[in-house]
Amino acid sequence: MKKAAVRATLGHKALIALLLSMAMILSSMQTAISANKSEVIVSVIDYGSWGSAASITTKIRVKIQNTSDRKVNNWRVFIPLTGITMSTIKTASDTDATIEAGGIKCEPKFYNKILDPGISKEFELQVIGNRAVGKDASLQYVEFESDDDPQVTADKAYVEVRFDNFDSWQYGTTSKTETRITVYIKNNGTADVNNWSATIPIPSGTTVNRNTDCTFTVSGDIIYITPRSYNMKIPPGEEKKFEIFTITEGLYNPIVTVHIDGDSTAPTPPPGSTATPTPPPGSTATPTPGQTATPTVTPPVSPTITPTPPASGLPTNIIAGYWENWTDRTRIKLRDVGPEWDVVIVAFMMVDYTDYNASFILDSGLYPGGEAEFISDIKYLQNQGKKVLISLGGETMRSFDIKTDAKRDAFLRTAGDIIAKYGFDGLDVDIEGGGIIYVSTTTSIDTLEDPLQKNLSYVLHELAKRFGEDFILTMCPEHPYVQGGAEYLGNYNGIYGGYLPLINNCRDILTFLHPQYYNNPINDYTGFSGYNVNSLVKLSEMLIDGFTISRTGEFFAGLRPDQVVMLVRRTQPSAGALTIAQYQEALRLMIQKYPTFRGISVWSINDDRRSGESVRFEEAMRQIINTYGQSTPQASTAGVPRLSTNRSGSTSVIPWSTPTPTPIPTATPIPTGTPVPTTTPTASIRVTSNISIAQMNQLSNSVANSLFDLKLFMGTGTAGEPVFELERQMTRMEAIALIIRLMGLEEQANAFTDPNPFGDTPAWGDRIAAFAYSQGITVGVNQAHTLLNANGFVSYQEFTTFLLRILGYEEKNNDFTFGAARDKAKEVGLFSSAETEYFTGHEYVRGSAVVNMADVLLTNTKSSNQKLIDQLVARGVISRSGADTFIENVSKVYNR
Repeated sequence: MKKAAVRATLGHKALIALLLSMAMILSSMQTAISANKSEVIVSVIDYGSWGSAASITTKIRVKIQNTSDRKVNNWRVFIPLTGITMSTIKTASDTDATIEAGGIKCEPKFYNKILDPGISKEFELQVIGNRAVGKDASLQYVEFESDDDPQVTADKAYVEVRFDNFDSWQYGTTSKTETRITVYIKNNGTADVNNWSATIPIPSGTTVNRNTDCTFTVSGDIIYITPRSYNMKIPPGEEKKFEIFTITEGLYNPIVTVHIDGDSTAPTPPPGSTATPTPPPGSTATPTPGQTATPTVTPPVSPTITPTPPASGLPTNIIAGYWENWTDRTRIKLRDVGPEWDVVIVAFMMVDYTDYNASFILDSGLYPGGEAEFISDIKYLQNQGKKVLISLGGETMRSFDIKTDAKRDAFLRTAGDIIAKYGFDGLDVDIEGGGIIYVSTTTSIDTLEDPLQKNLSYVLHELAKRFGEDFILTMCPEHPYVQGGAEYLGNYNGIYGGYLPLINNCRDILTFLHPQYYNNPINDYTGFSGYNVNSLVKLSEMLIDGFTISRTGEFFAGLRPDQVVMLVRRTQPSAGALTIAQYQEALRLMIQKYPTFRGISVWSINDDRRSGESVRFEEAMRQIINTYGQSTPQASTAGVPRLSTNRSGSTSVIPWSTPTPTPIPTATPIPTGTPVPTTTPTASIRVTSNISIAQMNQLSNSVANSLFDLKLFMGTGTAGEPVFELERQMTRMEAIALIIRLMGLEEQANAFTDPNPFGDTPAWGDRIAAFAYSQGITVGVNQAHTLLNANGFVSYQEFTTFLLRILGYEEKNNDFTFGAARDKAKEVGLFSSAETEYFTGHEYVRGSAVVNMADVLLTNTKSSNQKLIDQLVARGVISRSGADTFIENVSKVYNR
């Protein structure tokens, strides 16, 4: 459990000493350095001044070092300006600096706030005034981690309560702190807990940012929490949970008290608070003979929680395919599907529209030995480690009316019996058309107001209970019913986004979602028109990153990467089939970005056999998984960071620090394009029109030489001339080094002495990786932060995101989203439309990154008229003459 961070308080004597110390500093211009905590040392490590008598620029670089055995959660430094007028802050790095009465208040950027024991952070200012600013600097405020744990208690001894998640982080760019509190409530008694509530005392001014599985009212200094209907009743041995995010000034230790069954000691919410909801009609199921029913609907898991994946036994990355069970197709027995498949999905289980009993009719022409032979083939595949599912629905089943309890229970019983009879490992839900999505009453993805979706969710949860933790549940709606909600959805009527409430309320038992990326037009919600690699990748990214639902403003929180699979079409009888090579590329990009991305599935195994191609789909996809992914089962991927995360789990936070100009050796080159000519082109390449590969090769070679002169792109060695290897893909380690270099922090990275947590970085990148981790530029790709995936490749979208952050645009400020990074880059003038089209349609290689580095250097930073290259000159990273030569040389060959 993480401890809350609270503001450290000073003893009486220490406070007097501090005030005297500060008074002495403010009354003189000595060069003493002081701190209000002896465990934190402040020092000026770089100082200089220049300019005329009326306008003098002073550069001050300050280091803050934590020598204690506790974590520092926040700090503030004050630099006095005694006797100085006309002072302005010219530049500031790694700090938010403001001029106040008597001096400059320096508060850390969010990535600079936290100092682990023994760790130091730095910041730099350049100040202009009529006199040089002195070296005086005092640590005005410091905030240590508390030695106290938060508390959670229940007023009944037979009820166990505990924190599941408790952590705090800076809220956006403000001085406020967001705290996540997730509480589990377990009934260890012998009778039902019929109701519960909770209270949390809070500091004045606290607000609640979001909540799940509960409702709340804030009154005075208390949050009153009541459960949602599905969370209210707790049978013996079961547990419920709720989660709430608070925003406060500073940090606090929450004290959570859970009150059981309306205990008389429970505080009463003030008038106007949300009443405890009553259970919806039909939430209690009547046990059916031969079936064990649980009285309550299993609660959906909150979108903001990352639950532990079910123990499905699946490999980390998989290949799945549908097997057609009818006589008019290419016939393949299950045992003959091939060794590459991880999951085989039998199509289809159907229902009788009269009584809603489920049925499965085996193709007797394919299996003359009947059910016994078929069951034997299922076991044959399972003995090889494969999973065999039964799919419900298909295109022909466009009606699925289980709105009554009788129909629901009939389907639940008979579907479960089919799964048990044949020994299937799980169920795939493939109800298409209007089967389950024409929902007229649902207004939020957090609730299931429509009886059809509510009953189907109930059935799926009950099947998961019946067959245990190894039960595999998958869903394959057509993509408009899911991602289409980002563009068209309005209150969940019609097809667009209609599956979202069901998905949202089954995410706790969902093994993976694989929407059909075919049959329907790819609309504007992907940012790409038509079927191509980019649209497949974007559709999958939306499921992981989440998206805002159009016209309702709700946010569909992303699924875990291991819960997402892309479902594609093998041949072209319906719209949307691509080539084997395109599917390989889409899968590679997803696995490299999200190492636990579950994989790819296809309609159908039979189609693949009919294609007549020499390379089977499953063989080609296995090549990608063997090269870039993992084929062994992974017990849990919950909480695995993405390319880079901050403490709150948001994607790819890159604080602005510096890389080192050390030459960057690389792994074995992977030729991916035409060799790059070494001659400098004489004609300017106009990026306002279509760009050819030959033009881009010429351009990247010329720009690489100009960047080399600035020591911003050093290549991989020398052989009389620099070796750039522009034709091969760029690794994550190389990208991190280039980003640090563009941030002007290379010297700092080279001098960094803390250990490198990553065990897979090349020797040349050891200091860069250690520094990048300390600054929050990357936390790696596994939960323990020990793997960087240094040799994994970086995509155009990822590198674009890095460049936008260098220019000052950040996701946490709502400047842009990762999915819309390329659009934002065009908007701010970083790329032209022609460039975006080129890099989107071609493999992203080192030469591509070189051109994009030139782009960012020649682009104005956010809210300024100053190009990035000019800011690097002002900070002394590159010389003015070098910058002017670079601009002149690039302008000869590159018309932006």
